[in-house]
Amino acid sequence: MGRMLLVLKMIKLTKLSEYQYSVNLSNGKFIGYFEKGDDGFFHWWPGVEKDNGYWSSDLILELGRKLDELNIPYQKDLDVYFESISKTCDSHVENK
Repeated sequence: MGRMLLVLKMIKLTKLSEYQYSVNLSNGKFIGYFEKGDDGFFHWWPGVEKDNGYWSSDLILELGRKLDELNIPYQKDLDVYFESISKTCDSHVENK
């Protein structure tokens, strides 16, 4: 459990706009962006710096966790939308 607490502090997000976050290591080194794609979800865009060094599996997992956190609200909106469509379709089928 102690290792997990350490891992959660490996990166820092800075909101640049509604559509973009800058991703830096805890030491301040820029490593890339989370940008909202055409599909409405945030995606990882690695920085183009020549010397970005190696990335541990812990860092990659943390990037994934952060993306999941950012995408939760949009995923919930989609779930509600498709659930309402499903109910509408079901009621049309029952009425036939």
